[in-house]
Amino acid sequence: MSLDQEPIILGKIGAVWGVRGWVKVKTYTRKPGDILFYDHWLLKRTDGWQEVALIGGHPQGDSVVVELEGFNDREFSQELNGVEVGIRQDQLSQHQSEFYWIELEEMEVVTLKGISLGRVTSLMETGANDVLVVTDQEGNERLIPWGESVVDSVDRHAGKIRVDWEADY
Repeated sequence: MSLDQEPIILGKIGAVWGVRGWVKVKTYTRKPGDILFYDHWLLKRTDGWQEVALIGGHPQGDSVVVELEGFNDREFSQELNGVEVGIRQDQLSQHQSEFYWIELEEMEVVTLKGISLGRVTSLMETGANDVLVVTDQEGNERLIPWGESVVDSVDRHAGKIRVDWEADY
């Protein structure tokens, strides 16, 4: 399978679950069950990406157990242990006011005055709110909370996040 863009990795397959070839998947989504919203998955096999249909599944603790099309035998499904699970970027829904972390990474962060603070290198969850980790050209990190009082706008096309934040914070 040829992909125009690198898939978004959402999890990793672990052990076989049950006798019918279901597998347990450790998800990287905020809520484990969120990975079940995607009806087609990409599996990173040794010979490249393989697209498979998700037949069914359910959350189980911090993982999910799933049935994948073509993997209905326990022995055959054991080959999937350790395989990464991804989706195509075009499978992400594009809501105007919602953003996936992967969309925000590498975006330039600028103040309302137009001063560049650097680029988003990662994000972290703190409980109260998410936080942008912004790194400038000198390698200095700055933590900027993600929230309506700080984030003025996000321009997906320009790759910029405008924030109500000062350069000396």
